[in-house]
Amino acid sequence: MQFNLKLQNDFKNNIRREWALTNGLGGYAGGSVTGAINRTHQGYLIASLHAPVQRYVCFSKANEKIVTDSYTYDLSSDQFKGGRHTDGIQYISDFTYNGTICFTYEAGDITIKKHIALAQGKNLAAVAYEVQNKGEAAKLLITPLMNFREHSESSTVDSLKFEVQKQEHGFTLIPKAQDDHCIRIAFSGGELIERDDKYICDLEAQTEVDNEVPGLDCAFCPYDVSVDIPASASMHFSVMCDIVPLEACNGNAGSAFAKHLVSDNESAFEILHAQLDYTDELIKRSGFTDDFAVKLTVAANQFIAHRQSTGYDTVLAGLPWFTDWGRDTMISYTGLTLCTGRFEKSPRYTTDLCQVL
Repeated sequence: MQFNLKLQNDFKNNIRREWALTNGLGGYAGGSVTGAINRTHQGYLIASLHAPVQRYVCFSKANEKIVTDSYTYDLSSDQFKGGRHTDGIQYISDFTYNGTICFTYEAGDITIKKHIALAQGKNLAAVAYEVQNKGEAAKLLITPLMNFREHSESSTVDSLKFEVQKQEHGFTLIPKAQDDHCIRIAFSGGELIERDDKYICDLEAQTEVDNEVPGLDCAFCPYDVSVDIPASASMHFSVMCDIVPLEACNGNAGSAFAKHLVSDNESAFEILHAQLDYTDELIKRSGFTDDFAVKLTVAANQFIAHRQSTGYDTVLAGLPWFTDWGRDTMISYTGLTLCTGRFEKSPRYTTDLCQVL
């Protein structure tokens, strides 16, 4: 299954076209096909700290620039207060959804495929870059926009306070607002460059504006990552971000997470390929060959999540706002499980529902 979209450099008419990924825990990722955030409930990692509830935006997005000796290409797409926006959409030649997300950028002699995926059963986001350079040497500058807020709220400079720990290949953030957790982000190489301006604010979500609320947010950006792109060469680069209990960050655990990525034991590409295999298996088990039915099968999986309190699977009433409701579980029971060939899931839903009745 694959969904392709040509954006034709049209930010206004594409900002409301959205994508979503889920991790089976109630956590999810989402954005618009322009690369910009369109709702308060969007980002690359909205983690569920107590599956499937307590959902927090941890990693809003990553912005990129390509820097050559003669020109800087700003690939970022962000809308700011008042509707003004950056123009990275002009470099997007293709958007693809296939159980993961892929933006294809073409800027000068360089083509970048930016893949976004979530690990199943983990609060872990992966961004995998495929870079092909047909020209002179250049640099890829990546700015991770970090956050920590309940997914229906907004951040300000005052609310985004962290203890920052720089690692050899990444950094960790301990939120002052909830210091029993730690956000870890790691890179497969490059150089971390401390930013003078550590906040990007007045990021505007157009759907919230449509609903007559401000829809403004801030992001915390302590570092840029500078990656060398050799002349006339191809390369891969990985970014991974997760959130874990604080004890997992104590000592050398944060550094170990980064080294684990760098050693290629679990790169962003492995998470990407695992998610593609997972999606293919969903389609295979459904038995559907019709394109529309296949898309419904993949979409149906996004409503299925683990409930930590019972140890069973449950059904989310809708993304991104709702959690699990008994009525919705029973209404959707046939379509989500029996019609899609996921027979092992059906008794787990009813057992979970009986646990809370």
